[in-house]
Amino acid sequence: MENNFPEFDAKTEPRLALARFIAALRTFLWAILKEGHDVNGQALFWREFSNDLPLALDEANQHFDATINYLLSERRSEYKKREHGLYGSQLHLKLWLVRFYHERYVRMGRSVLAKTLGVIDDLVDSLHWVPGCEAVTEIKKVIENCIAD
Repeated sequence: MENNFPEFDAKTEPRLALARFIAALRTFLWAILKEGHDVNGQALFWREFSNDLPLALDEANQHFDATINYLLSERRSEYKKREHGLYGSQLHLKLWLVRFYHERYVRMGRSVLAKTLGVIDDLVDSLHWVPGCEAVTEIKKVIENCIAD
């Protein structure tokens, strides 16, 4: 599984990095739903939810699009990014953590999937003020709650 979560450096505009993050999150969620099993062959989700999860994520696509479009077009929200630590070294660290845990998930499997989604949650929660992002948070949490024990 490819790690599409963006890196962030001083040359990257925070809004572009955040838009790439939301796009990568959608790709990651689709990938884990499609694969259904981890590197160890363990089922990722309870079988009872396997039919409904892709339908729910498909319905949420419009909210991912709304979040990405807002982040790409909105320049007036710099104070919000600063208020939530979505710039500079703070954003670099948050995105690096997501990449780090994603790579752990790829190597270790289901045992670290909940932690990976939790780290992603921390960053997504910082975007609660962006139109569409509340729905992104909700579908991510639903998928997280469907992870098999």
